[in-house]
Amino acid sequence: RLVAEPPEPGPGEICVDLQAVGVCGSDLHWYCDGGVGHVDAVYPMVLGHEPVGIVAAVGKGVATHRVGQRVSIEPSVTCGHCEYCVSGRPNNCPHCVFMGSIHSPGFYRERAVVPARNAGIVPEGLSTEQAALIEPVAVLCHVMELNSIPVGASVAVFGCGPIGQLCILFAKMAGASR
Repeated sequence: RLVAEPPEPGPGEICVDLQAVGVCGSDLHWYCDGGVGHVDAVYPMVLGHEPVGIVAAVGKGVATHRVGQRVSIEPSVTCGHCEYCVSGRPNNCPHCVFMGSIHSPGFYRERAVVPARNAGIVPEGLSTEQAALIEPVAVLCHVMELNSIPVGASVAVFGCGPIGQLCILFAKMAGASR
């Protein structure tokens, strides 16, 4: 077994039975190229950072989740108390640990324990496969917050993997002409 069965969730944590995990371009780079950018893969490692699953157990003090809920998991585990986390910019947390990289096992496995604050309840009506797109769609929502696309604008997308295809879709929805 590559990853040991996770322990019972501790305070502030939940245990999730994973149902589906998207395949990101970075997963392919880790696997096919032996790394991402200047970071080499360290084997063995568990990939996958676009997960959806069912809450199997909740740790002490968790009032936001209950067993049986379907959740989408944010793979960036931040400290929650640095200046960036406190000011609402956890994406800049210098203590961030990304699950699905060399720093922490990802979600291509049966079960994982994660901080409850990293698990969002999946809205009713979304299929499991659609829910696995929540993390990549969140990336594009952030891109759209940072960059406005004027109606009729031309947009260039470099790389048409899943994120690139979502980027094209979002640009068209924003009014890009081509």
